[in-house]
Amino acid sequence: MKSNGKIILSAFVILIMIFSNVSFVNGAEGPLSVSTFSELKANLENHEGSNIILSANIIIPSNLGLEQAILIEGGTHNLNLNGFNIEYYYKNRANEYDGDPITIGNGKLTVSGRGEIKGGYTAVNVAGWDSHFVLNGSSLTALAATGIRTSGLTVINSGSLKGRFGEAWQENGIIVDNQNIIKKLDKTFSKGNGAVIRNGVFTGKAVLNGDLTFKDLNITQGSSLSVGENGVLNVTGNLTGPGSISNTGGIISIGGNYSVNKDLRIQRDVTLHNVTVEKGIRLQVNNATFSLSGDLVNNGSMEIDENSTLYVTGKLTNNGTLTVRNPQGLIVKGGIMGNIDTGEGDSDSNRNNGDKKENAANTLFILGLFQGTGTDERGQPVFDLNVKPNREVAITMLVRLLGKEREALSGKWNHPFKDVSSWADPYVGYAYVNGLTKGISSTEFGSTSLSDGNQYITFVQRALGYDDSKGDFSWDDPTKLSERIGLTIGDYRDSRETFLRGDVALLSERALHVKMKGKSTSLLTYLLERNSVNMNDVIKTGLN
Repeated sequence: MKSNGKIILSAFVILIMIFSNVSFVNGAEGPLSVSTFSELKANLENHEGSNIILSANIIIPSNLGLEQAILIEGGTHNLNLNGFNIEYYYKNRANEYDGDPITIGNGKLTVSGRGEIKGGYTAVNVAGWDSHFVLNGSSLTALAATGIRTSGLTVINSGSLKGRFGEAWQENGIIVDNQNIIKKLDKTFSKGNGAVIRNGVFTGKAVLNGDLTFKDLNITQGSSLSVGENGVLNVTGNLTGPGSISNTGGIISIGGNYSVNKDLRIQRDVTLHNVTVEKGIRLQVNNATFSLSGDLVNNGSMEIDENSTLYVTGKLTNNGTLTVRNPQGLIVKGGIMGNIDTGEGDSDSNRNNGDKKENAANTLFILGLFQGTGTDERGQPVFDLNVKPNREVAITMLVRLLGKEREALSGKWNHPFKDVSSWADPYVGYAYVNGLTKGISSTEFGSTSLSDGNQYITFVQRALGYDDSKGDFSWDDPTKLSERIGLTIGDYRDSRETFLRGDVALLSERALHVKMKGKSTSLLTYLLERNSVNMNDVIKTGLN
């Protein structure tokens, strides 16, 4: 191999990215299939929350004789009816239809999918003042009263409501009717409390104890909105109107920006855009996910407990103190400026931990040197750091990343290997003919063989300018050199240990700090000088 700068540079960039963009099935848990009343009740009454999809019609026994068949008292729950129904009605002593299939005392429930919830009295009872219900396309039907009865926050995006006395019965709280579905609203016992929001127009008097996001919001004459301790009002555009709005302990974000200027404790999932924590202010996140679609600037004190997550799509700038009790609870896409306390040391013995690999993958991703195998439900990269890729997949990615896939697929390539899958044949053939790879023998490519630590360390050291054919190191014992130059630190000495994508990320990120052979500059500087990485991206990672 020629040892000019372009070849070395290409080798390193390619080797970092070899395993970076192969699609694997996301291992995240999907919805739980439920087919019986006992399963439905157990999951919806779990205070930790649930994600459920029905696989059968569920008839709640009428001899249950309870007004509230299922009582949700905490957690965030998602229920997909999936074309099935939930039914519960019995006749009380007055021989009248009675019973609510689902009551929300506290927490949040989102019902979606084709199907119907049928109740003797109401279908869904949003009973708690800080309860939150969202309807996405399902039907709610009641025989005696109304499709829904609410004292909390109810958001109707689509679907249908039916009842003897109308579609909805509001005793308090806020109803957001985004499709003008409610034609008759019963407020028999509301005593003037309660508000309705249609097309961004707020009418009535209410306290917000859930989270609402609008592009624009207009408070009409004589109306009033108070944002309570557990309330979040996020208006990305303009907040207008002659009515009044007040903050009694919650969050009010206007125009996409929110300045935290008094101590704040977040205890339920919150999503905002740009947030600044002012100097001297303390912000705590307990048992919740705090998500930002923009940037976070912390000039005060932030504490993220071990059961919480801080998720920043943009850049995190920490000028104060930021403590994250669980390293897995910090996800930053746009880069980190400043020091983060993860509650653990940064000794060499910790460098092979999962959080180190995740941080390394994030750094390389920002630099454009590592990609995900797919995206999660938020559209963020999934790195699959516990996946073991084989050589066939690796060489395919190599050809794709070189921009040669079309050429490889359109050409005819001769190679001596007998163990190559038909789908991978053009990729392996192209790489072999163009001197990008060799086999493990004269007739075997080693298609299903997995990469081990020694192989990848060898690749990286060659990219740093070291040549095993000239005696700089031995390919079957590369850690002698890697220990001396700081690529490994007492780890990766046993090539028999499982080697994963996370190890690829960790070793690649370390290599950025290692000096090139015979030079005083690091590999990162080398890549910058050749415009293979962007200085703005380097600044985002904090590596500068």
